[in-house]
Amino acid sequence: MSSLNFTGEQGELVKMSVPQARVLIRQMVTLLTKQKLAFNAIARVQDSDVAEEMRIANALAADIVQKQDLDLKAEHLVERAAAIGTSFIKTTWRTDRGTPKVIEKREGGQNGVIYDGDLEITLPTVFDCIYDFTLDRWEDVPWVDVGVKRNRWDLIEQHPELKKEILALPSCNDYNTQSIVQTPYERDMVYVYEMYHKPSPSLPQGRMLIYSNSLTIYYDDVNHYGCIPVEQFKPEPI
Repeated sequence: MSSLNFTGEQGELVKMSVPQARVLIRQMVTLLTKQKLAFNAIARVQDSDVAEEMRIANALAADIVQKQDLDLKAEHLVERAAAIGTSFIKTTWRTDRGTPKVIEKREGGQNGVIYDGDLEITLPTVFDCIYDFTLDRWEDVPWVDVGVKRNRWDLIEQHPELKKEILALPSCNDYNTQSIVQTPYERDMVYVYEMYHKPSPSLPQGRMLIYSNSLTIYYDDVNHYGCIPVEQFKPEPI
């Protein structure tokens, strides 16, 4: 914070201290992220059909950069790493996004909607990620547990068999005891934890566990990503 102090031989001068960390960080972020993101597909074989596939791949890459606001997220990623020391980026597939494709019949006469899915690229903070921080290299980390916020009613729609347990979950706002002003909408968001374990000798296919607590387990099976879909950005180990 800025501060004013009296100085001089008889206190006739006023010394003002102005923090410059914010300005310096913004200047550095601007220099590092001034070039817009652009991706080009690379083909490993020479074939007449490859050219068309390359055009499709480049169009998909450009569409993802635009829809996911990757330029803005890259700026936030660098700024967070400069301010806190570590930042993360998570790329996963959401089955509850995209275009509705099929309406399925469920028990009780209710209908459920199946979507074609879409990417989700987010920037978890160091407070959202649990991992073995004693390991120096991120490549050596075997698992990561990431906390995300999800809509309670969307979870009930996806997992109607867990409706009672999901309704009993505390809202995200219940964890923040410093909040003074509350709105009814804050009760709709609950924490969901996504644990990803990379393939290893003990878990050849890895493991992916998505849950809110021991009573609300939404998925517990192999890790279809084949890796940890979370990358760490740390300018320097601290």
